[in-house]
Amino acid sequence: MLIAVDTNVLLDLAAEIDDVTDAISVIRRRVHKCQMVIPPTAREELAQEAIHGDVLHKLESARRAFQMARSLNIRPVDLPEFQNDAARRIGRRIRGSGLLPETEVNDALILAETALLKCAILLTSDAHIRGLDFTRLAFELQTCDATAPIIATPREIVHKFFV
Repeated sequence: MLIAVDTNVLLDLAAEIDDVTDAISVIRRRVHKCQMVIPPTAREELAQEAIHGDVLHKLESARRAFQMARSLNIRPVDLPEFQNDAARRIGRRIRGSGLLPETEVNDALILAETALLKCAILLTSDAHIRGLDFTRLAFELQTCDATAPIIATPREIVHKFFV
């Protein structure tokens, strides 16, 4: 089972936010044989912060996020080349349908990549992604031969599954 981790979760991991560290721990204990992955666009967002961060704090936070991900075996993944165009098309469809604002290009790509990678869960704190209509998302993705991942925040994972 693949579980995608969004950029904001990785940055919160670097900041050692309890809900995020606890959620990763809960997932590791409760979901056997899962692999946590960083979708290509999330990796690129984080890399841009690490390379071009305008504030030293942001730059260091992004670098620490990569280090923490590596130490926790949260690995970056790529889509097969033929699926990159599909991800862009699906992302445009998600935005065009009004599920996400037109300006949220990366959020739409992360959702598309997560679906094309066949991730079961997208772990995110992003308000735009959290606020979208899941039923409509599932329909839009189904018409593109993709399946919508369950979208959850670290806090939801901790509160629903922590024992």
